[in-house]
Amino acid sequence: MALTFRKLHPCFAAEVGPVDLKTVHDEATLGRIRAGMDEFAVLVFRDQIWSDAEHLDFAQRLAGSTPSSASARSRRTAWATRRSGTSRTSTRAARS
Repeated sequence: MALTFRKLHPCFAAEVGPVDLKTVHDEATLGRIRAGMDEFAVLVFRDQIWSDAEHLDFAQRLAGSTPSSASARSRRTAWATRRSGTSRTSTRAARS
């Protein structure tokens, strides 16, 4: 599938097309979408109509795996820790 990326802003954001994200399963196209996210930060996909389950299915394909609740929670904790500059240990000690 030949994707096009049309800049929407000089510094970030692009419109991607033509693509129906429900049908994207090949790693090459998913890789182009990931690369577009890295380059433009914000991607706009017009006319994507899908259920919650289809949306989740695409997100898992784009991530390259099906994250478990524990690993997703671990990533959120790691992100919050990096953002706040605190560790889990120091946060627990502060609560005591």
